Amino acid sequence: MNFGYLLLCLKSMHAWFFWNVGLNEIAYFTITFCIFFYYNNPKCFDITKLRLISVFVYILAWIYISLRDGFWIGIFFVAIPIVFFILLKSEIQAKIMTFITKAYSILFLFSVPIWILLLAGINLPNVGLISHDIWKAYEYVNHIICLKSTGIYMFRFNCIFLEPGHTGLVAAFLLFINRFDFKNNKYLWPILIALLFTLSLAGYVLFLVSLILYNIFIINRNVRNIIIISLFGVTLYLFFVNFNNGDNYVNNMIIERLRFVNGTIAGNNRTGLAMDSYFSKFVESHKFLKGIGIKAYINTGLMEGNSGYKVFFLIYGLIGVIMTFIMYVVFSLNFKTRESFLLLFLYSINFIQRANPYWSILLLIFIGGLSLFKHTKNKSLNN
Repeated sequence: MNFGYLLLCLKSMHAWFFWNVGLNEIAYFTITFCIFFYYNNPKCFDITKLRLISVFVYILAWIYISLRDGFWIGIFFVAIPIVFFILLKSEIQAKIMTFITKAYSILFLFSVPIWILLLAGINLPNVGLISHDIWKAYEYVNHIICLKSTGIYMFRFNCIFLEPGHTGLVAAFLLFINRFDFKNNKYLWPILIALLFTLSLAGYVLFLVSLILYNIFIINRNVRNIIIISLFGVTLYLFFVNFNNGDNYVNNMIIERLRFVNGTIAGNNRTGLAMDSYFSKFVESHKFLKGIGIKAYINTGLMEGNSGYKVFFLIYGLIGVIMTFIMYVVFSLNFKTRESFLLLFLYSINFIQRANPYWSILLLIFIGGLSLFKHTKNKSLNN
């Protein structure tokens, strides 16, 4: 069953070898594992009232989102593995998340060295160019376990996935649900290194915010760690703004994008002017409540280069946003801990810049991550 959920995670992040494979096909495969597991381990499920409510709210939200996407019967099966996961006992959920963390760590362990060699200008064997038809910028030289962009992501690591931003945000969340326990969990180091090489502004911000808030709210206001983190951050900042007089990739693509320009963050460029103009008219229309749906959105010609909450609002409307938020709130109520509400806050931040709350990996990280918190000791960074 672990392997089935891992495949679902890889597909939701658009691993290159699944680009021509439907999500429902991976779901069928995962369901088979789930049914087999249930048949042999029926006592591993925890059918409580709150979990059943979680299932109901998730299915309700999933049906609404699917209808706005142009519902077809096959897509219903994609929700079944998540339902199975919700009903699993928390210790089983935690074990699955530990397996997924280790799998990503091993993947990064082999992929990052290849990326470093590519950055050094060394020509390595490859199987040619691959591209994703959703956007012409998604063209890569395929080194099997490492993709090298031919265009906009030239110096950014995205491993086997479609975008470095995808790699960065998942890496940040995996580090958080594993309590940033680098001392006792060696699998977290490749994940951290991979995050750094993504040069993802969103991934960096998510990592730093979660790290600071974890120290403040989870491990009893660990002031020393916050000071160390702050000094380390200031040191890196001073180095990159002065290195080569500031003319370096990190300063240009990360630090400069954090500056305020005309009252907004320079890196807040998830949407273009055409999208901003369309969205302004959309919020004042009668369609704001239910959204325009995926087919109408495709016909707007705004798909390329736009992401974030505006895209989600446009497709699914205010109803979709509210139902999604309620769904995650209900998930968090299964634990009612500081970790659960902090993770909910982090997901809300992520929603602003990359609104993908129904990705299988993000659903699993949220639900299973809270179980992982429950079944690991509350270790601070200085333990």
